[in-house]
Amino acid sequence: MSARPFLARLAADAGRPEGAERLRRALEGDAIAAAAIATPGLELAWHAAAGAEAPGSARVICVIDGSIFGLEDLAAELDVDGDEATVLARAYERLGEAVLDRVHGAFAVFLWDREARTGLVARDQLGGRPVHHRPNGSGHIVGSEVRDLLALSTNPPEPDRVAIAHWLARRPAPDERTLFTGVSRLRAGHLIRLGNGRADTWRWWEPRYSDPQAIGREDAAGMLRDAMAGAVARALRGAAAPGIMLSGGLDSACVAGFADSLRAPARAYSQVFPAHPRIDESQSIEVLTRRYGLAGHTLSYAGGSALAAADEYARAWALPPSSPNWFVWEPLYDLAREDGVDVMLDGEGGDELFGCSPRLLADLLKSARVRELVSQARRIPGMGPDPRPRRIMRAISLYGVRAVLPRALHARLRQLRRTGGAMTPWLSPDARALLGSDAEQDAWKALAGPRWWAALTFSLVEAPDRMGAQDEAGRSGGRNGFDVAHPWRDLKLVELMLSLPPQLSFDPDLDRPLARAAVRGMLPESVRLSGHKPFFNELLDQALAGADADELSEVLGDPGGAVAWALRPGGLAAITSPSRSLVIWRIASASLWARRVFG
Repeated sequence: MSARPFLARLAADAGRPEGAERLRRALEGDAIAAAAIATPGLELAWHAAAGAEAPGSARVICVIDGSIFGLEDLAAELDVDGDEATVLARAYERLGEAVLDRVHGAFAVFLWDREARTGLVARDQLGGRPVHHRPNGSGHIVGSEVRDLLALSTNPPEPDRVAIAHWLARRPAPDERTLFTGVSRLRAGHLIRLGNGRADTWRWWEPRYSDPQAIGREDAAGMLRDAMAGAVARALRGAAAPGIMLSGGLDSACVAGFADSLRAPARAYSQVFPAHPRIDESQSIEVLTRRYGLAGHTLSYAGGSALAAADEYARAWALPPSSPNWFVWEPLYDLAREDGVDVMLDGEGGDELFGCSPRLLADLLKSARVRELVSQARRIPGMGPDPRPRRIMRAISLYGVRAVLPRALHARLRQLRRTGGAMTPWLSPDARALLGSDAEQDAWKALAGPRWWAALTFSLVEAPDRMGAQDEAGRSGGRNGFDVAHPWRDLKLVELMLSLPPQLSFDPDLDRPLARAAVRGMLPESVRLSGHKPFFNELLDQALAGADADELSEVLGDPGGAVAWALRPGGLAAITSPSRSLVIWRIASASLWARRVFG
């Protein structure tokens, strides 16, 4: 594991020691040491435990933020010795950008050739570490975090109204926009070519469809079991004191089961909710900790402030959080820090990875396989043994007919079916006008390949990165001194699931049937076959109505200036959906962020 966020300025006049020192000060924080170097065309700072020697080779500077796999094979092939940064730097000298095709993991990497005065910064295929960048006079600034880029400017960028409108509407911002004008977020599987006064973005990796393997459920379950074990082993690589965020659900239970099979001495960190029986999984947690002999901590939830957590996040990172749940889980991270955990594993991403792709119905509809279409619709998880015809037809309409429609036509039909703003009554007309085409909601249809594959690929590759799904856990872990690893967001595992017949992930009674089959005999049956899925909306409802009530009233009555323009007076009263609390929390969090950053 290697957590080395970086910050670089590239320009014709770059290369001064005082400039590198300025970057070092911007990157350095409480209990975090940073090192810096200046070389013609570049000023660079990075997190470093000790010393100021630039990582890499004599010719190429290489900073790796995160975990990178595949270097052992490269080292053997190229006959290169040294640590990860040295191997990658030497491989870059020989292979150039093609070296990226030989590695995977959860990383951002900065490479700079001192002789050529050119280089690149790249993100891994699934976006495990963030990268942000912005023009800076005649040069460019690139770094891991927005806050570090802002620290280099005496005049912070203006708020980006397009991005803010999308954020409040709970949609990903288009292109590489962030909440700051002129500051861009590099997308997963992309790189920036640096040097010669240019900073050009290029996509170096994208998923490609191939026909599914001809394989049955039993063999597929065996392959999946091996791949899951490999993903957990990679997540544990280099960990001396690993921890597991153990919720009691299937996905985190699988992480615990494979960690046990690998004899990793992990500690478990769990939250239970005795006052909220609909979401409490204390029995499953007890079964799992007893089965695997897991030490650790189990906290009983006693309430908290969702807005205080959001305000603290904005103070630390100059961004609002995308999830309201950190006020629930943050106390567990505090305990992990006290225990000396160096890598925290969780089960995030399992729902999407192991779930079915119901848009298979669209492919069956296109090929006029009517009998198979109806049969497959009956087997969508949750349908039960004898679904009513109306429910079957609704599934065919939603996942078959609508999914078949071309992207532009579907967007047009949405516009005709409703009046303006019906889906976002809290937004002002100006904000709604910035949301762009409804076609953005079906961005997955732009991917080449069958509908089932395009939808599943988008949910595994594009959607999590667009929403910054991995960023918050990584940031919170970094502040507590450990890395956060997501075994179910592993490229090799994703590629396997995309290569298996989609029918194998359908089951009318239980979701994630293939994963459940893969861990038969490893997990306790009461956990493996449990269909319980908790949703934490009621905790947010309680927080906003209790601990946050006074501040919420004040914030909504006087929202931050950077977001006030986007809200329609009286619009909150029109929200009647089950996600009302989430919408209100999101607006309040954005307002708190605006106050923190823009005053």
